[in-house]
Amino acid sequence: MGKLGVRLLKPLKWLFLICFYLLIIGLLLSYLSPYISPKTAWWIQLFGLAYPIILTITFILSVGLLFFNRRKALLLWIVILIGIPVHLRFFGTGMSQEKTSESSNTIKVMSYNVRLFDMYKWVHNDLDDSKKAFLSFFKTQGPDVLCLQEYIEDNRPTPHISIDEIKKSGGFSHLTQTLTAQSRNVNFGLAIFSKYPIVNKGELKTTDSNMSCIFVDVVKDGDTIRVYNTHLQSIRFQQDEYSIFDENAPTTKSSTEKVFGLFQKLKNAYPQRIIETEDILAHTQKTHLPTIVAGDFNEPPLSYIYAQFNSIFSDAFRETSFGIGKTYAGKIPAGRIDYIFYNDGLNALNFQRQREIISDHYAIWSELEIVK
Repeated sequence: MGKLGVRLLKPLKWLFLICFYLLIIGLLLSYLSPYISPKTAWWIQLFGLAYPIILTITFILSVGLLFFNRRKALLLWIVILIGIPVHLRFFGTGMSQEKTSESSNTIKVMSYNVRLFDMYKWVHNDLDDSKKAFLSFFKTQGPDVLCLQEYIEDNRPTPHISIDEIKKSGGFSHLTQTLTAQSRNVNFGLAIFSKYPIVNKGELKTTDSNMSCIFVDVVKDGDTIRVYNTHLQSIRFQQDEYSIFDENAPTTKSSTEKVFGLFQKLKNAYPQRIIETEDILAHTQKTHLPTIVAGDFNEPPLSYIYAQFNSIFSDAFRETSFGIGKTYAGKIPAGRIDYIFYNDGLNALNFQRQREIISDHYAIWSELEIVK
């Protein structure tokens, strides 16, 4: 190797070392994201969001270094192994049990962010197609309790989709909802449809947040189960932020402006979600009923918000599924942000996710056994 080659190699080695240690620091910071509140250091949550990418790069590099520098490969493996408790938050390690809803002491709960039932034709070009797709899906899956986020009630003369149509498709007899916004005779909010009687219901809302969360107590065969349906504070992405992940999304801003705008929206959303989480968890502790908390949490498994819920409740996906999971169907690589949590009065038997895309989220559902 000539002198020129040696001169070029030296800065490349330094660049590699800088990237190597930055990768380790990034992975270690991602391990902290479930434990440090965004109130203390909101930016650590960004490493939790990037955790799957950082871990993948670290793993690939650790394998490659086995052939060139075993000491550095060993260091990477040590860092990976340190994070085993964190990895288990992200990866499902359970297996579905061979038991179905034919058992009289189970209840099938579904959570679905329906994105206004595709009213603005994000997925289907024909509104009739999207309407048929949703109603057919509810009929096929037939959950006992259906929790909908970004639900609409259409009061126009020719509604896109009606309450009666949803009830008929899923065989639901009971409904409770809260509508928090209105536009052109269309109301938006949350809804819970149930095949079983609703004997109690309520809404959680604070003056410090736009949070909306509703709950119902349903009675099945003499057993009362409480079900919460929530949609935690959205980041409220616009076309500028979507264009970071979708080259077809229109934008007039530079890449730097878009990235800084994205970070600012993330920063603004975290305090709201903390308030919402504290209120919901405090309310759940006031009942001794078997309890389910379902909805769109807008947070990945490696986040402070998820950790707060998981400290009290079990995650149906993690307890009965194997792998990573994905509930967001849009362009942004958000991964798993919709959950079905449950307490000790219940036992999750399985967890499933919708395959077809008719919203920007996939529906998720779980059969849960009522523990006597």
